[in-house]
Amino acid sequence: MDKHEELSKLEESSTEPEGITVQSADGRLFFLTKEDADRMAIPESRLYTAFRLMQGQEPRKGEKDVLTDDCPRTWKWLESHSPNSALWRVRCLAYFEVCV
Repeated sequence: MDKHEELSKLEESSTEPEGITVQSADGRLFFLTKEDADRMAIPESRLYTAFRLMQGQEPRKGEKDVLTDDCPRTWKWLESHSPNSALWRVRCLAYFEVCV
């Protein structure tokens, strides 16, 4: 038996769960099983893509508006909550309307 066959046999006999390793914003690494990764996957949406493209850009400076002062806090909230909710979409649209 050659090395390739041995590795294949070893992989097939493994009882370890299949999954992916992800890194959080603070640098920590986590292992997600395939089932967890599928369950937590963020559905593709143009709003979320636009939100991600804005990362690192400064909010616009404009008139003295209460929401303009709140842009950094709104961004932080958007980054820390699931984009797969109606509230997230409403807040994201408000962020783009006022801050971008």
